[in-house]
Amino acid sequence: MIKSLLTTNDQADKNTIMNKHQKTILRIAACILGLILIFPPFYIGKESNTANVGYSLIVTPPIVNGWTGQVNIKLLLSQVFIVVLVFGLLYFAGSQKDD
Repeated sequence: MIKSLLTTNDQADKNTIMNKHQKTILRIAACILGLILIFPPFYIGKESNTANVGYSLIVTPPIVNGWTGQVNIKLLLSQVFIVVLVFGLLYFAGSQKDD
């Protein structure tokens, strides 16, 4: 325990689980996922007769011609999956050790 207190910042940085690039990648991914969940895609209609009405704040769905938009769950989940996939690959690509 005393040894860990006496280590310099350079030594502590080498022993961390995530490097600086990985932390940045995770912060950006978290921000994008937060925005995706706060402003989800909406649609109106029933069954096969639907129309996308864009993105809106989750607590204020769009109203078009008296129809209140519903969250397009399929599109939302596909967007979340793509963001997680891309940033997951970037995260592991950023794990290369700098010599």
